[in-house]
Amino acid sequence: MVVNAVSGTTADVARSGARIALAGDSGCPHRLLTVFAEQDCEALARMRGYFAHSPPSEPSFAPFKDGEPVHFLPRQIIERRDADAARVPADLRSGFD
Repeated sequence: MVVNAVSGTTADVARSGARIALAGDSGCPHRLLTVFAEQDCEALARMRGYFAHSPPSEPSFAPFKDGEPVHFLPRQIIERRDADAARVPADLRSGFD
């Protein structure tokens, strides 16, 4: 699941990182879902419910397995990866694994 932001540098890094991670040979998710934070309030609230312990975060990534999140990559981590955009795909792949 991706909680996507419509604009911003961090959103660009997140989308690019996701494209690279999904192009890799590691186990990719079977389904890909996204929620646009500014667009679908009900879906966003449901997604945030899985991570009530974390502040709202757009963009963010959360791979799920059997209906439960197994990893969470919030905006704060993605922002720190701006200088090294290759780290975002690596972080995502670790969640896929």
